[in-house]
Amino acid sequence: MLKKWNNLLGLCFFCVATGAAANTAPTFLAADLQEAKRVGTGSQSQLLDFSDIPPNQDVRVLIHLRQPPLVKQIKTRVAGASRTTMSSSVVTMLRQMESTQAQLIGRLRSSQLTRGKIRRFHRVVNAIATNMKAGDIDKVLAMPDVQSVTLSRKMGVLLTTSLDQIGVPAVWAMQDGSGSSLTGEGITVAILDTGIDYTHPDLGGCFGNGCKVSAGWDFVNNDADPMDDHSHGTVVAGVVAADGTLLGVAPGATLHAYKVLDENGEGWDDQIIAGIERAVDPDGDPMTDDAVDVINLSLGGWGGSSAAVSLAANAAMQAGVVVVAAAGNDGPWLNSIKAPGSATDVVTVGAVDDFGTLASFSSRGLFGTGLDRQSDVVKPELVAPGVDIYTTDLGGNYASYSGTSLAAPHVAGAAALLRQLHPTLSSQDIKSLLVNQASTVAGNIADVGAGLVNVARSAQAKFLVSPATMYLGHVGEHTIDSDFDVSLVVKSLGGEATIDMTDSGGFPEGARLVPDETQFTVDSASERLMTAKLDVDTEVLDFPDDLRTAFGSSLRLESAEDTVNIPVGFHRAELLQVKSSQTPYDYWSYSAQLFDQDHIYSGYTDSYDSSESSLYVAVRDQPVTGIVETWGTDTLHGVTGHLAADGAIVVPAGLNGFRIVKPDLGTGRQAEFVEQVVEVTHAGNPDFRLRRGFGGDLDPTKFSGLTPGFKFGYMGVIQDSSQSPYSRDLYFLKTQQDAPAEDITFDVENFHSSRLLISNPLWNLSGYELVTWVMSYYERAGTEGGAVSAKSIINRCY
Repeated sequence: MLKKWNNLLGLCFFCVATGAAANTAPTFLAADLQEAKRVGTGSQSQLLDFSDIPPNQDVRVLIHLRQPPLVKQIKTRVAGASRTTMSSSVVTMLRQMESTQAQLIGRLRSSQLTRGKIRRFHRVVNAIATNMKAGDIDKVLAMPDVQSVTLSRKMGVLLTTSLDQIGVPAVWAMQDGSGSSLTGEGITVAILDTGIDYTHPDLGGCFGNGCKVSAGWDFVNNDADPMDDHSHGTVVAGVVAADGTLLGVAPGATLHAYKVLDENGEGWDDQIIAGIERAVDPDGDPMTDDAVDVINLSLGGWGGSSAAVSLAANAAMQAGVVVVAAAGNDGPWLNSIKAPGSATDVVTVGAVDDFGTLASFSSRGLFGTGLDRQSDVVKPELVAPGVDIYTTDLGGNYASYSGTSLAAPHVAGAAALLRQLHPTLSSQDIKSLLVNQASTVAGNIADVGAGLVNVARSAQAKFLVSPATMYLGHVGEHTIDSDFDVSLVVKSLGGEATIDMTDSGGFPEGARLVPDETQFTVDSASERLMTAKLDVDTEVLDFPDDLRTAFGSSLRLESAEDTVNIPVGFHRAELLQVKSSQTPYDYWSYSAQLFDQDHIYSGYTDSYDSSESSLYVAVRDQPVTGIVETWGTDTLHGVTGHLAADGAIVVPAGLNGFRIVKPDLGTGRQAEFVEQVVEVTHAGNPDFRLRRGFGGDLDPTKFSGLTPGFKFGYMGVIQDSSQSPYSRDLYFLKTQQDAPAEDITFDVENFHSSRLLISNPLWNLSGYELVTWVMSYYERAGTEGGAVSAKSIINRCY
């Protein structure tokens, strides 16, 4: 496989055009940034190759310090303190963090390790962002107070009126406690995006105090003018709060414009985090209560619940801000939700059309990037209108767009209305109100969560229930991912209520939810803790055909005036753990491709996706065979007949397997690899196939532990590294062996090479190169995939 280097890592544009193009696949710009040195928390949608970043390549990084961010320190250290004591403690903590960061920056600069601008974070993460050479990351990790280094990756926009569909006009007719109409008046929503065209008449026509867009910052160009130079942020802002020719969900709300994405709709992790920090503390003084009420994040990149941007979004929720994120446009694939939509605490939103039908492009859950044992929530929690949404555009114009980027601001606007109605409720309570009262739409729990947001029902709720959703893990004969005890807090929003709690009956036969009490009373303006259990009979409930499919039901809580459904999900599968015998240092990754007699299983995770240095693969209660790979070794390891009941697959550290030996061309000539592919199959399952391609002069991966039944195939092209570009001898190598254990060698001195004869004056003047892609071999046919190119391509080379 040819490696193409660039500086975009895991970037996804989630832009979906209207009409026929609405269901087209998103564009990925993925960098094969090789050897992501020891990254701690962060993430990836196509699996990215993190091996061998050239040491001299510039990378943008977040350097995380060991001390927790200010938001978490305040929560744990000064809870319940007086304002005077709290003020002194906060100032002390902030100064300590600033001092430690300043010392680290001094070391970086004196050692000439940092390149260009440094950005500092204290509130939602304790980190600094800078550029540096990839080869210097280990030096930074050795410095005092450094916990980890993560790549700051590119994020992208998520593009796609429907107010009646979610009950907005009924809420506008209601009033808050002071008698004002519920339009979002007095509420501030931060739009973290490409900026906002604040000259648009529906968005106030001006910028600054007294304007609808009252504040903001451009984190891309580092200036005070967050003007939109793309359109996406203006599109999103109109859905939230347009007030003119068009009306947004919360037309009375004030907006903050934080430009974190550039004119191409791209931005780095640290720019997103900077925007979140500013939204949590606009004036930079942690003692003033000036945080925005709602943050909208219609953007995303590959990453799980432990991605740096996901952790920052969670911290903002914990600081009291309602954070709403788009799920992404990678549907219909399961586990395709992007960070920060994969963050556990935020409200994650998928898209439906104006008939309430799930959009095919809407990313599915339950997880962000794959099996996530850290998650205890359902993703997405909600869906909202996101197809052909007519909204504001640049230059005072209007246009229709589709995408989960349009669905999220519907929910952000709804959150603004509820914050006006219930100013004392926490951010998690507002999330629960939104999710508790969702309308039922077609789709399973991983597609639509609780259903379609219904702000009219949320505004009239008599009680709320937290958490808003629950994911209970995996259930198998040898896997119990949880004790399956369900705890709920029921909070009255009015008078006393007598509530019946039952299982809605959504699970198949063999699974049910059993409340400890089927009826209880919540006193006026109080709350009560209630419990239930998940009961699963594994002899009755079999494995689903696709182990990624979650079973979903809900706990129904019903009073005389109100009904709440709490989505509950679990997976029926055994969990097989893969880990190294030696705990990895900072960055790690694991992959596995396994099979039993009738099924293929695969999995991948790294430190961007999980804080636990293990891979968990969902399997059945049958022996599995296949190949596993761990970070830190260039050797893939064979596994034979392993049961989940046997415990973890532990790959020995320092594993060293057989290799392909570069042939000796004789007479002092040095060979170099041009293109190679290795393929491993197994007699036990004809569908099992692991293939790896290697472009350029790279040594292919080593293998070990290939027991009888494994078949190893190799094809390669080598050439004399010193030969003229105008005349090239190419050697095509091929072997296929049963369960090899020793190094594989080739003798090329005793046969002639295949010579490509080129007769083209232009090529003869300029030279030519072999352009290749991953080759394939067909029995009794030949090798397919090689080509010679200058201006055109020859399709086959036998």
